Amino acid sequence: KYIGKYLFAYYQDLTEINISDSVERVEFAAFFMDKNVTKLTLGKNLNKIGEKAFFGLGITEVTIPENVTSIGTKAFFNCTNLKKLTYNAIECEYDGINGSSLAGMAMNCPIENLIIGEKVKKIPNAIFAVLNNLKEVNIPNSVNFIYTAAFYGCENLTDVKIGNYVFGINSQAFQNTGIKEITIPESVILMGYSVFKDCKNLETVNYNAIALNASIVSGKNILQEFPDTIKNVNIGNKVK
Repeated sequence: KYIGKYLFAYYQDLTEINISDSVERVEFAAFFMDKNVTKLTLGKNLNKIGEKAFFGLGITEVTIPENVTSIGTKAFFNCTNLKKLTYNAIECEYDGINGSSLAGMAMNCPIENLIIGEKVKKIPNAIFAVLNNLKEVNIPNSVNFIYTAAFYGCENLTDVKIGNYVFGINSQAFQNTGIKEITIPESVILMGYSVFKDCKNLETVNYNAIALNASIVSGKNILQEFPDTIKNVNIGNKVK
């Protein structure tokens, strides 16, 4: 049912991990620094991945199953060969925010390909923060909320497509990314502060939000939420 803390940590001869469908929890640092592991399969009934559970593995790709509801801080931190992440967790909690510091789930990993599954309903706090090799992301229509600092500091992230049914984009969600153009969907009614702050390449905003009320944006004028690099603002014909 579960794999305990540090149970298989520092297994230097281990090259493959196959977690069966019976396993529900992988606890703190269970496979910590098994750096020669190149293949990891997670069972479909897994619901908890503990803090640093797979820290420092040599894997090149991983799929987070749909049933995962909790991922601990730095679960895949320092997997320096990890280039592909498929994220299928429908409703998962992750909080990589500790005061003024952020710790994304896969920081210090060269992830180039991030696939967000078609059933995912929310993007948790700081989960994809500081993925410096990530260049594009497609947020599917199933997602209804993008939480605080979800993609914070992805400096090379230039192409973002936000699904048509997102109603909330929380504070700092895309702060300090490389976005050049962004479309705010019609469905958005909530937006936090500094969502696009420090996006120094952002030049075009396609603003389609029908009923976003500027008065609920942390008490700031909505114009403060975009950088001064903006050259083009296109306001949709349904905006009220």
